[in-house]
Amino acid sequence: MALVKCRECGNDVATSAAACPKCGAPVRRQLLTTRNILLAFCALGMCYVGSCVVLNLAETPGRRLKTTAVAEELKQVDIGPLLREYGANELQADANYRGRIIQTNGWVDSLGRDAFDSIYLVLSSARGSEPTSLQCQVDKEQLPRVAKLTPGARITIRGRVDGLSLRNVMVSNCELISTP
Repeated sequence: MALVKCRECGNDVATSAAACPKCGAPVRRQLLTTRNILLAFCALGMCYVGSCVVLNLAETPGRRLKTTAVAEELKQVDIGPLLREYGANELQADANYRGRIIQTNGWVDSLGRDAFDSIYLVLSSARGSEPTSLQCQVDKEQLPRVAKLTPGARITIRGRVDGLSLRNVMVSNCELISTP
């Protein structure tokens, strides 16, 4: 039980009391104090900063994929069968591709920046009828090359498969190998 000073007479009054026992003045109850509001904003700020750090781990220099990838890690794949496999059986496709570095080519469907200001490309196969697409997260250093691309351009990329997210097969740390 906390005590507060009565605003009328200055007597100590329990916060649970409805009125001051000395003068009868009602006790004001502050549900949201400045301290509680400040603590709530600090907690929200820490959650925001923490999520930004976790989501941007792929952009740290130590995790970037370089063109000098070990040959046995690199897997040359056709984009059509990869997308069809993810569309048919995500678990089997993850067993075959997740965490592996792939190199493939496809046609640019769209390009832009996501909510975290990361650059991305969405690629499809020649048929374009697969239930999924390939979404490539591209390093900011490659912005000049990406900016020159247009939808419909055929390109070759290399990157690490992260698995299926909604409708797209996610590939991180993508490098543009060849562009028109």
